[in-house]
Amino acid sequence: MMKNIKKVFYTLLAASLLAFPITLSVSTPALASEATGAHSVLAAHSTWHSSTPASAEGFTDITEFPSGQEVPYVGGQKDVDSAAPFIRDHAKIFSQDNYPEWEKQLRALATKYGIAPYVVTVNSFQHSSPEQWGANYYAANQLGLNQKTADGVIMVINPTTRDLWFLGHGKGEEAFTPYGIDKLYDHVKKSLGDDDWDEGFQVYLREISDYLQQWKAGTPYSKDHPIPHRMTLKSTLAGAGGAAGIGVISGLSIMGSLKRKHHSAQLQAGAANYIVPGSNQITGSNEVFVRSYTTQVAIPKSDDSSSSSGSYSSGGTSYSSGGGKF
Repeated sequence: MMKNIKKVFYTLLAASLLAFPITLSVSTPALASEATGAHSVLAAHSTWHSSTPASAEGFTDITEFPSGQEVPYVGGQKDVDSAAPFIRDHAKIFSQDNYPEWEKQLRALATKYGIAPYVVTVNSFQHSSPEQWGANYYAANQLGLNQKTADGVIMVINPTTRDLWFLGHGKGEEAFTPYGIDKLYDHVKKSLGDDDWDEGFQVYLREISDYLQQWKAGTPYSKDHPIPHRMTLKSTLAGAGGAAGIGVISGLSIMGSLKRKHHSAQLQAGAANYIVPGSNQITGSNEVFVRSYTTQVAIPKSDDSSSSSGSYSSGGTSYSSGGGKF
């Protein structure tokens, strides 16, 4: 009888353990903190919208943000591969045939200088300023090299609103000072103003290569170290043409002076002055205009594409910033 009671007891005990298992949980403060941070970022991302750029198949970018919201800064990427692609042509304004070579050159700059250079195009800022949209885009997509400092520079083009904006972050803020960004804007906007998107990209690529080289040498462009005058084919031809024009005018002036010295005859105002008295009889005369001249005065276009540059804070971090219309 006693054996049967024990058997029933052990059976009930085993059943209760299966029905209500004892669980042990161990939490690590560091891991819990990381999980909380990651969860907060993902929660914030749920209010943003992604799109797929033409430059990278299968790569999603966050391009839309609630109006007036600052995306919190969370850092950049660990290496160049993670930071790529550097061309994010959402508006699809560039010739796609140029993507591979351009991406290769931007990647080479990122590898050499440790500053990731980006080109981003978009058709809408969702009622944000170009500056705020650019900062949100940079932070939300975790652009830049180095997970802590996110070193990089970004050029944002909106072909719809005709806005051109630049932002430098981390070491990019040192290499692209407000002064430097102001000059960079002046150079790039000329091509974009003519809707020559590919040429604008080429100008940006050429200029940032020089900027990064100067920064690496310890002399980033600034008011104390200004950018030298750029000699271009257009400016060279214009200068040569101006010099040639001055030479021709000077030559004609000298020839005219010599001619006047060797000829004493003076031009007369009327035809009658050329007739020897008594040699002919004029029965009638009138004056006929055989040539007319029109003087044109060039009226300069109003130019509202002035730049604005300085330091900009958003999402808990700062950027060098500048740009304007094109």
